[in-house]
Amino acid sequence: MNSQATGVNDSGEVVGFFQLASGNFSAFSDVGGTITPFEFPGSASTQALGVNNLGEIVGDYVDAGGVMHGFLDNAGAFTMLDPTGSTATTINGINDLGAVVGFYVNAAGNTIGTFGTPVTTTTPEPGSLLLLATGLFGIGMAYRRRKAA
Repeated sequence: MNSQATGVNDSGEVVGFFQLASGNFSAFSDVGGTITPFEFPGSASTQALGVNNLGEIVGDYVDAGGVMHGFLDNAGAFTMLDPTGSTATTINGINDLGAVVGFYVNAAGNTIGTFGTPVTTTTPEPGSLLLLATGLFGIGMAYRRRKAA
């Protein structure tokens, strides 16, 4: 069996990947000698390449269509990390602030280094939208009164 250890954090957690009989890869995390294999959900192949001191793991995976994507695994919650315009992405490092580094291939076939902090988006609660609308209405009314004076 072929395997590679590719990242380690200050607590000694090791991440990497190993080759399956199919030729694809499965990622693993080794915490205190307990090895736990994992895959990005629905992927054909997954490689863990880096881990920070919070236990957040980054790497890449190949989807069913053969396209490589970057990922972040935060305690089993997986997020795809692909820069806009990428045709293949690898994320190979993450620091304790959540900034990631890696590279991607663009549509022209150029390999480009990338770094940054992934942005997570949340859907606002209906009550938040009502509060926002009320606030904007109040600002608009104050502006109208001020303009009329």
